[in-house]
Amino acid sequence: MSETIAPLLAAKKAVIVSPPSPSPKEHQIGTAALAALIFFSVSGGPFGMEEAVQSAGPLVTIVGLLVLPMLWSVPEALITAECAPAFAEPSGSVAWVESAFGPFWGWMKGYLSWLSGVTDNALYPVLIADYLTSFFHKEAETIGVVDGLHRVLLLLGLTLVLTYLNWRGLDVVGTAAIVLMTLCMLPFVIMCIAALVQYNKLDGSRLGELPEGGWGAVQWSSLLNILFWQLNYWDSVATFAGDVKNPGKAFPRALAIAVALVVLSTLVPLATAVTGTRFAYTEYTDGFFGKVGSDLVGKWLGAMIALAAALSSVGMFEAEMASDAFSLMGLAERGHLPAFFAHRSRHGTPSAAIVCSACGITFLASMSFLEIVQVLNFLYMLAMLIEFAAFVRLRVVLPCLPRPYRIPLGTWGICAMLSGPVILLVCMLAMAPLKTWLICGVAVLMGCGLYYVLHHPCTRRRCVFLQDPFERRRDASTSSVLRVYGTDDLGYVLEVTDDEANGDEEKMEAVVPV
Repeated sequence: MSETIAPLLAAKKAVIVSPPSPSPKEHQIGTAALAALIFFSVSGGPFGMEEAVQSAGPLVTIVGLLVLPMLWSVPEALITAECAPAFAEPSGSVAWVESAFGPFWGWMKGYLSWLSGVTDNALYPVLIADYLTSFFHKEAETIGVVDGLHRVLLLLGLTLVLTYLNWRGLDVVGTAAIVLMTLCMLPFVIMCIAALVQYNKLDGSRLGELPEGGWGAVQWSSLLNILFWQLNYWDSVATFAGDVKNPGKAFPRALAIAVALVVLSTLVPLATAVTGTRFAYTEYTDGFFGKVGSDLVGKWLGAMIALAAALSSVGMFEAEMASDAFSLMGLAERGHLPAFFAHRSRHGTPSAAIVCSACGITFLASMSFLEIVQVLNFLYMLAMLIEFAAFVRLRVVLPCLPRPYRIPLGTWGICAMLSGPVILLVCMLAMAPLKTWLICGVAVLMGCGLYYVLHHPCTRRRCVFLQDPFERRRDASTSSVLRVYGTDDLGYVLEVTDDEANGDEEKMEAVVPV
């Protein structure tokens, strides 16, 4: 036990919260792999933007792609860069929320984020199958995987193979993400270069096209849901913080790289497709970028883009699956789920959590694309409102929390920065259809019920839990209010009381090395 921490334990001014299962050093990931995982957690390229163009036309879609990253992506990425290294544990944002508001809200944040992530991940096996069967339709018909039982078996097979890859380790997933990102972007680089070579054929005026009927004909709900889906989940990679080499430096760098990659990889190919071809915006459907590549260069590039779309979905599946599984493991390490969810395989991955997430993906895969997007966005927006409130509260009640990276704004500056995202979230929630409200309302009630079942004394006696969140808080109240989380040299998570640090940031950092 660290010499600086042992006296605090003897004086009952620090409490051991849990001995987290550390990831083996050989399975940790660096900045490049983290940036690739963020890229696939958030976007994965321009795929999926076709329906946005169809809903609003080129002008409104491109304006949205310019405005929304500044309004939403940058603030969310900055919050993640500050909090992820400060709470370097698999629970990710659950730790931030629980530190601010207590166990119930920490559980609800983790539950809503996990459910949203699993709903999101249900899209990708379907998209992989759709991209491949749409471009290689004759071959798919020959082997009978276009519809029916054979298609179901194809989706199950894809889910199993991709889940196995995730189980092999976060370092394997990170390396795969780098390779997949390179392969996904290569066809679009070729497409954009080919369009520039034929610059005399580019028609910039097409960027200003509106739907027939003007601004009043824009389908705002569909547009915002697709854009939001394309630009969210920046905080999901916080669950990897404990498995990242030097997270204090890696997270800000990786997030900055990922923001640039996400915006450029979506905006540039879309602008090239609009200005370099003569297709009407109403023809923009899933797989449309393959047609653009075939029109600009040749059918071989269209085939490359179709393959890139499938590979992008593979990358997004892997990143989301890892985030969801580590989130469940973090909930178990904080005592919200039974201990077996926290077990790591020999590859450093949470086996039971991966299996649970895979089962959820299989169950939800029958929903339509737009239904899935609306439900996952709704759940995620509720989780983000909780997270934003927790971030502001942490700035107020834990001003001396050791933060390897800190947003250079005060409390009122933070509130101003988050005002735009909060207004956006409220507007999108208000525009959600009644069916989405009903589905998500049932999901929220189920989450509340699960919380009370999992924390009921009868459940706690029958199942093994690593700790009791309520007992942890009661133990803390016997000495003082808990203020700071950290780790000792053996990897134990510690909570140190504020009466020891007395608001002295230097002393707090010395007592709690992070």
